[in-house]
Amino acid sequence: MPQPPAPPVELVPTSRLFCSPSNPRQNDASVPHVAASLRRFGWQQPVVARRTGEVIAGNTRLKAAQQLGLAEIPVWWFDGSDIDAVAYAVADNKTHEFSQWNDAALACLLEQLREEDSLDGVGFDDAEIERLIAGLAAEESADIDDPGPEPPQCDRQPSGTQSPSSPRTTERCGPQSLRSSSRTPAPSRSTRSRCQWHRDRTSCPPRSSGTP
Repeated sequence: MPQPPAPPVELVPTSRLFCSPSNPRQNDASVPHVAASLRRFGWQQPVVARRTGEVIAGNTRLKAAQQLGLAEIPVWWFDGSDIDAVAYAVADNKTHEFSQWNDAALACLLEQLREEDSLDGVGFDDAEIERLIAGLAAEESADIDDPGPEPPQCDRQPSGTQSPSSPRTTERCGPQSLRSSSRTPAPSRSTRSRCQWHRDRTSCPPRSSGTP
C-alpha cells in the first residue's frame, strides 16, 4: 500500500514547545555541547514533537536552543498514537547505543580536526583525545611485547655417533624454531604524525589537500 507523503518540516516558535515530562534520559550535561554544535553547524536535523508541543525526540536540542535564545526551531510533527509516541521516544534514545567507536579510526579523525584547529562543536577536548591516543599506544605496546604461543616440542635424536640407547633430548621443532624472537618495534611518534600512525592501522581516508 502506498504511504502518504511525509509532512514537511516546519519552523515553530520555541515558546510553543516543551520537553517531555516522561523523558527518562538525563541530558543536562549534554546541553552545552549540543549548543556548541548548533552554533557551528546549524540545524541539520529537526526535533520531533507532538501537536501539543511535547518534544519526543530532541529534548536536548530544544534545551540547547533555549540556551542560545533561538526564537524558532525546525520541527517534524509526530502524528502517531500515544503508545507509539512513547515507543519512539525510547527507541530514539536506545538504538544508537548498539553502535561502538572504532577507537583507532576515531583517533585519526580527531587528530585531523585538531591539526586544523577544528574541534569546536565536535564534543571532544584535547584531554580526551590524549587519553584515547595513550590507550591505543598502550595496546600497541602490549601487542609487541606479547611473545606469542610457545612453539611445540618434540623428541629428536641428536646427530652424531650417539647410540640408539642414549638418552633422547627434547628440542623445539617446527618452523617456530627458526623464527627470531625479536619483534619489529612500534612506529615512532617522533618520525611521523600520530594521525598517520593510526591511518596506517585503519582504513581512515587521507587528509584532504584542500583542492577540489
